[in-house]
Amino acid sequence: MGCSDWGSDITSTTYTIGDEHSSYLGSAWDDDITDANNSGAWYSYSGGYTTTGWVGQDLGSANKKRVEKYRVCSVNSATRTYDPKDWTFEGSSTGSWSGEEVTLDTQTNQSFTQQEWKDYTFDNITSYRYYRIDVSANNGDGTYLIIQEIEMFECPRAYYFSGYVYEQGLPVARTLYLYNSSDGSLVDTTTSSGNGYYYLETTYSGSCYVVCLDDSTGEDYKDLIIGTTYLTEVV
Repeated sequence: MGCSDWGSDITSTTYTIGDEHSSYLGSAWDDDITDANNSGAWYSYSGGYTTTGWVGQDLGSANKKRVEKYRVCSVNSATRTYDPKDWTFEGSSTGSWSGEEVTLDTQTNQSFTQQEWKDYTFDNITSYRYYRIDVSANNGDGTYLIIQEIEMFECPRAYYFSGYVYEQGLPVARTLYLYNSSDGSLVDTTTSSGNGYYYLETTYSGSCYVVCLDDSTGEDYKDLIIGTTYLTEVV
């Protein structure tokens, strides 16, 4: 995933969710990379301290983001067994984490030095309300899993396509896919709203086309010009 400007960290202590002690909510997102206690670092906690667990962000229904990069800072301690070793980074539209989540990145056998930042990037074409890091193993400690700080980032999209989808003269909600015309690669996906409106974004400035999928009628193709609003009729 290439991006020239990642912008600023989108996380907040107020968005925090996960396996956290109720007295120390948001420690993973508080910009404190020196306090190694649970007041300044995330300690996985679920009825007691655990060696596996997850922590994430609920960005809100009107604040979905397309995260394509996250950073992990190891705890400011000489003990390296506390650090996460294996994990997945996941996005979800519901936050139920019951199988509907999408794994965006998988890491295994990770190791850190003290207070070390590591960056992880990936391709993601969907904006999610919920994101989490779900750690399945630490580096050997029998009591604690600790992360000092986590950050998440979007890659700003420079180009957009928008339009309305109609079927027999009426607006319809349909799934739409944006493809690169030169190589056929998938660039973005979205769903039109109840009034038929859709909005697609991309960092790619070349020729694209949109595919509108309908359960009964198949596909509708439309050549796109950047910044233009289109009317797509499902036939």
